[in-house]
Amino acid sequence: MAALGPLARLESGTVKFSDAKAELRGVAIEQDTAEAVASAFHTGLPAGFQTSEAVTFHKPRLAVVKPFTWSGQLTGKSLELSGYVPDERTKGEIAAFAGLRFANMRVSDRSVVAQGAPNGFELAATVGLEQLGKLDQGAVRLTDMSLELTGHAPDMAIADSAAGALAAALPAGFLPSVNVQADKPKAVTVVPAKPPEPPKVVKPVEPPKPVEPPKPVEPPKPVAVSKPADPAPGPSVWDADVSNGTITVSGGVPRSEARDLVLSLIAGRLPGVTVVNNLRAVDAVPSSDDDWLRSIDAGIKAVADLGGGHVHIQDRNLTVTGVTSDKAMPDYVTESLRRSVPAAYTSAAQINYTPPPERPAYVTTLKYDGLRVVIEGLVPDEASKGRLLARLKPMFPDRDFEDHTTVRPGAPDGWFDALTQGVGPLSGLDAGQLTLRDHTLYLSGTAEDEKVLSTARQKVSSGLPRGYGGKDLLTYVAPPAPDPKLLAKKQDESKYDVGKLMKQANALSAPECQAVLNSLLRGKVFFASGRADLDPRASQSLGGVITIAKRCPATRVEISGHTDSDGAAAFNQRLSERRAQSVAKFLAGKGIGYNRLTAVGYGQAQPLAPNDSAANKAKNRRIEFVVTPG
Repeated sequence: MAALGPLARLESGTVKFSDAKAELRGVAIEQDTAEAVASAFHTGLPAGFQTSEAVTFHKPRLAVVKPFTWSGQLTGKSLELSGYVPDERTKGEIAAFAGLRFANMRVSDRSVVAQGAPNGFELAATVGLEQLGKLDQGAVRLTDMSLELTGHAPDMAIADSAAGALAAALPAGFLPSVNVQADKPKAVTVVPAKPPEPPKVVKPVEPPKPVEPPKPVEPPKPVAVSKPADPAPGPSVWDADVSNGTITVSGGVPRSEARDLVLSLIAGRLPGVTVVNNLRAVDAVPSSDDDWLRSIDAGIKAVADLGGGHVHIQDRNLTVTGVTSDKAMPDYVTESLRRSVPAAYTSAAQINYTPPPERPAYVTTLKYDGLRVVIEGLVPDEASKGRLLARLKPMFPDRDFEDHTTVRPGAPDGWFDALTQGVGPLSGLDAGQLTLRDHTLYLSGTAEDEKVLSTARQKVSSGLPRGYGGKDLLTYVAPPAPDPKLLAKKQDESKYDVGKLMKQANALSAPECQAVLNSLLRGKVFFASGRADLDPRASQSLGGVITIAKRCPATRVEISGHTDSDGAAAFNQRLSERRAQSVAKFLAGKGIGYNRLTAVGYGQAQPLAPNDSAANKAKNRRIEFVVTPG
């Protein structure tokens, strides 16, 4: 049948047929698949069929974004990608390209998956990043099929090169826009040479006048001059501050080679961090260059271990300050400095321990009262909630579900596997509650079958993911004994010739009617497992019941529904009531006065035999008629 075809597209599923009714249940991966399967199921059935379906899915349909935007922002030593990408594969390819093109920078990717990307999106994005890599700073932005490159280039030649390459390499249909600035070359001022001065006219030199001999000069008296004192050298200071992914360094370095070594130490201890360099040249440091660099390296390692903080070196004293939520970190940093700092230097660590904020417990609860399943507490996302419901519904067929959950990320690893490990034990209880609190699974409830309790205890205490534990508060409730009043109503059929009574046409008394109905109903099955609607074969079986009931006009008939002990007691009670009502409705529709009929459900409370074998359970799943004088 064409209706079975959609099953192949589901992760799991079933199709059930009953008379002119068809029911589809299953789980799909994508929302689109779930909707397509449901539609195909409806259209693939013959006219007149009543259909119902419940197909859940793991992944909801992606939002369609218009306009479809994406950008890469280059600032200092970091590149940030944001906006929308068509799928996870494209996101990974673009991020990998950015990591290679901007190898010495920190690359962060905040893009999210959505629908609506134009054809050629990935190529356009990588072309934009390639040209952005030529600039000192700037941004590349995609808006549908328009790509804009802005920023600052080292010179006009590079700016022109980026603009030309962008226009040439973009996929067909994409429109480039370039606004890249560059420093203009300085103009050279040409100063014209001064014209030669005309030759000077030399006047005739007059003969010198006679010079009188100078008078003797007394030698100057000696003056005492005090020698100026040498200026006192100021303290040698070096600082580094690390916060929010940036390190700011300041103070003196003896030469450019030492500065490069300091920056190399930072790159090794704090890869990917943004460096703000405020270092200045000084004549000397207060120790050998090697001891000075070792002290700086020890301080940088300490703040790297802390995840932030401040390094201060004054003369030959090293101090590290910071804050940590790791209780062992202050002692660790102190000991690390003691071992790493050269003997010529002293070290001190001033680390404040701040306990981490207490995280509220991650709690998810399933409550089952035999008739409905209520889900409360936290789930990490909508997809996980859908997977949980898909796991629950086959375990609790024909039950009602209520969802009172709140989506909150942060579920511990193994959350789904740990929670679903307890679903099977919960479904076997008459009523109960399953709670997952962080890494502990709690199961409480009642059951009338000690084997059910034993199996539930075993599953809760074993089979959980690593790091999880289970506890149970299960209670055994003894099943009620058969009702002696009901047993007293049973007739000894051996007192009556049932065959003769069935052939007669006269009215029957209540005991005679009871004996004949008992014979007609023995071994008859009216319902599919777990269902309350009459089986197609029930019409034939109940035909004889209608004939005999019409011959007992002076009686009242109690239609009693019974079940075996499989499943929860509350569910079985409701199922027996619904089955009894279905039979009463059928008889009333065939001319049996509704005022003569009473539908009663006894659930699993009145077994004919112990529920210890398949044969005995079959005896207990039954419809009975109790006939009394009317």
